[in-house]
Amino acid sequence: MLGSYWRDGRRCVIAEWELARIELLLEEDVDVIVHMAWYETTDFWTLANYRRLPKPRLTREIERVYQAVRQFRYIITKPGRPTFRICSTWG
Repeated sequence: MLGSYWRDGRRCVIAEWELARIELLLEEDVDVIVHMAWYETTDFWTLANYRRLPKPRLTREIERVYQAVRQFRYIITKPGRPTFRICSTWG
């Protein structure tokens, strides 16, 4: 899926790549999509930047996976604890 952009109009290549990867996996009829969030922790992001940058991309990924009636597994390491409240809104 092409055409993912940041709010300021810049192209978001990572979002495009992740959504394309998800589409390929869904075509193969996998049961679970796994997203390893090794660099999506508060070691790398403030909570404000997490809400602004990774969260919208992850929300689109999760919505696409749920639309295909599949499970989405989000693996985040211990420093991700402050992001739990944000993640809990995804269902």
